[in-house]
Amino acid sequence: MENKPEKVNLFTRLIKGGHVPDILDCIANLSSDEVFTPPELVDKMLDLFPEDIWSNPDLKWLDPACKTGIFLRQIAKRLMVGLRDKFPDEAERRKHIFHNMLYGIALRRSELRPADNDNL
Repeated sequence: MENKPEKVNLFTRLIKGGHVPDILDCIANLSSDEVFTPPELVDKMLDLFPEDIWSNPDLKWLDPACKTGIFLRQIAKRLMVGLRDKFPDEAERRKHIFHNMLYGIALRRSELRPADNDNL
């Protein structure tokens, strides 16, 4: 019962227009035998790549240990910006990215459910 006041506090903040946490941040904090990478760490890792890779429509991206799809989601966000000149139409750009550039591998199909959705 110790967590109840904190949950009510979070709920109150959400209703009053406070910060809405990223669902993948919440999953990263769950205790289990699996370790999820927080979105902010993924962004720091992706920041290490040269900026021009986000505008290359011929690259393929593989997450060989896909759980929540956080790596693929963050990569897709950057590609949506970087490929804007090559694919001015947002729907065409999104389709190219999700159908030709992003790949994920998981041990169980259920692990891919969050990554299965091509909505950013």
